[in-house]
Amino acid sequence: MSFTQASDSGSQNTRAQDSFDLVRRLGDVVLKKQVVKRKEISGQVEALSAKLKTETDALCQEAKQKAHDMRSTHLHTMQSLKDNLATELERLLDCLEMIQDNFATAEATILASGGAGSSVGASAETLNLDMDELVKRAEALTQADVKLLREGKFTYDDIKEA
Repeated sequence: MSFTQASDSGSQNTRAQDSFDLVRRLGDVVLKKQVVKRKEISGQVEALSAKLKTETDALCQEAKQKAHDMRSTHLHTMQSLKDNLATELERLLDCLEMIQDNFATAEATILASGGAGSSVGASAETLNLDMDELVKRAEALTQADVKLLREGKFTYDDIKEA
């Protein structure tokens, strides 16, 4: 082997080593960049996870508050319906009492008059008017209560329980 061949061979080894070193350094740089990028992505994922948890907690709290508000509104509505029904029932009872009083008056008038036809007719007419009024009020009450129940989407059992 001549000196130039040995020199060329050494030069090739040096070039090969330099190429290898260059590739290794480039690999190290790429690897370091990948590590940095992974850390950056990991940090972003953690931040997004924390944000998601915070927003989820806020939404859960808001949902709980809305459920509480809806329940309170429902209870208030039920109490209002119950109070309304009680008021209407009292009115019906007052009407019944008035009818009983009118009937007793008519009966006393009949007995006092000894069965006079005009008194009986007048008392019977008064009694019929009172009964008609009672029936009209009962129908109006029933229709109003049915409307309230339908609008509120309540059942009779809901009203009884409230």
